[in-house]
Amino acid sequence: MNPGKALDIACGEGRNALWLAEQGWDVTAIDFSQVALLYMHTDAAERQKWLANTLAAVKSGGTFLYIGHDPSNIGAGRGGPQDPQYLPTAEELVSAMDGFSVQFAGVIERTVAS
Repeated sequence: MNPGKALDIACGEGRNALWLAEQGWDVTAIDFSQVALLYMHTDAAERQKWLANTLAAVKSGGTFLYIGHDPSNIGAGRGGPQDPQYLPTAEELVSAMDGFSVQFAGVIERTVAS
């Protein structure tokens, strides 16, 4: 995938936005802590509503790139939410992607400074 413009929603400390920028993306990062906290503590049905609204905001011909924590982080001792009900799987995300061409859906391990 060629780098382009990216919007990092609920960026937290910005690690993913910085990583995208290092890969050549033009990144805008936003975080409203209450919204981020609310999203992290929603069930799968609420997450699907949030995802549908976010996908609807993608410009025609645009790219939706989701980078997030995976449920496997828990067993591997990595950061992020430690309750699996707050972690969407790649399959959950792909199931919401009607009308999008999915290039990749899976887990990529990367080292981040702590």
